[in-house]
Amino acid sequence: MKRRDFLKLMIASASIITLYRLGQAFSQSQNGLTPLSNWYVVQIGVTPTATNYILTVDGEVENPLQLTFDDLKKMPSVTISDTIQCVSDPYFLKRT
Repeated sequence: MKRRDFLKLMIASASIITLYRLGQAFSQSQNGLTPLSNWYVVQIGVTPTATNYILTVDGEVENPLQLTFDDLKKMPSVTISDTIQCVSDPYFLKRT
């Protein structure tokens, strides 16, 4: 087998495997979205509580302000569906 033919075969094989894995991931999702329970999470240490934090907006602004976590929770929210990809996601690094 020639080197060029071998490379074509490898590229085709990798493409088929990638499409298969993407199909599996999509079929396990809901409406094309990965369920939160399937997200890859890296956490080092404990999760801090936001109750004692204050967000300060100052500097070159017309209306400086300080917001507590409760202030932020009371504000209107917007849900955005977006594609995110973590470069350390083991799904794309190694399939177990």
